[in-house]
Amino acid sequence: VAFGPRPRSYDIKVNKRIRREALRCALSRRQQEGHLVVLEDFELAAIKTRSVVDVLSTFEAAKALIVDGPNDNLAKSANNLEASHFLMVEQLNVYDVLKHDTLMLTRRAIEAIEGARPHRDEAWFMLGLLALTALHGITMMPFWETWMLRLARVIGDSAQLLGSFTIGMMVCLAAVGSLYAAMVALTCKLSGAGIAYWRCFSTLAFVALPLAFAYHLAHNLNHLIRESVGVSTVFTNPLGIGTLPLSMEEKHQRHLEMLLSPAVLHALQAALMIAGFIIAVQTIRARGAVLLQGSKRNPGVILIPMLLFALIMTGFHAWMLMQPMIMRM
Repeated sequence: VAFGPRPRSYDIKVNKRIRREALRCALSRRQQEGHLVVLEDFELAAIKTRSVVDVLSTFEAAKALIVDGPNDNLAKSANNLEASHFLMVEQLNVYDVLKHDTLMLTRRAIEAIEGARPHRDEAWFMLGLLALTALHGITMMPFWETWMLRLARVIGDSAQLLGSFTIGMMVCLAAVGSLYAAMVALTCKLSGAGIAYWRCFSTLAFVALPLAFAYHLAHNLNHLIRESVGVSTVFTNPLGIGTLPLSMEEKHQRHLEMLLSPAVLHALQAALMIAGFIIAVQTIRARGAVLLQGSKRNPGVILIPMLLFALIMTGFHAWMLMQPMIMRM
């Protein structure tokens, strides 16, 4: 047909600020009407629709919208309700709030609403923290100074090596960021649910925190144990009044007189790294449950790339801990 109808989308894009303001107005309206119910929690021992009906009957909520964090039993129990529905806090929207007569929020949901949702800048900050933590360990490797000197000769850097160090730092940041970005892209591809890349990027970035802090604690435990002799002087004389620089012999003596044996030190470092990895896995599971709510695919398979990211970073951190380091005396 000449000049026939052409299908097109009539969707109107609404910016985030307007959506947040509309949601705030909808929540305020339910509160003013007295149709906002706050529960300490809504945990069910088993999947049982009758338990949900009993709670709704207590508040005389025939048509309620129940909002909570990851709660599998509650989500499946509420699926059989005709007039009431369950939503994850990340799925809360104006339409569903106004569609139901009563809004039921758990304490966990309120904390999530009040707290800022992850954004790109926050995600990059967490990844930068992870990269800089790793950089701290790399700069204490025996090969670091050699690399910096070679790079300085190539680029004609000054004796202070500021330009060379900056390039090394940027390479480290780019390496960690690129690895994470690739794993997020693979996660989005495996989900098959049309999840927006940047939403996935921001939501899963929390995995960087336990990995960064676990290595930071394990690395600095090495400093604490090896340099602990005479540490009380820092508290008794914090300004160093009347103190003299240590001789090379005194520095080596302090380095050799460790507070704990090397075997105990290595065991503590291993425990910290294992704890960090376990927390990272739990973080991936919790954030993945939020991200993949409603997905029909196995979350365990979809989140394999993120588990691989945590494993790679933990393995790299463990490798650095096993290498000889140039300690600061």
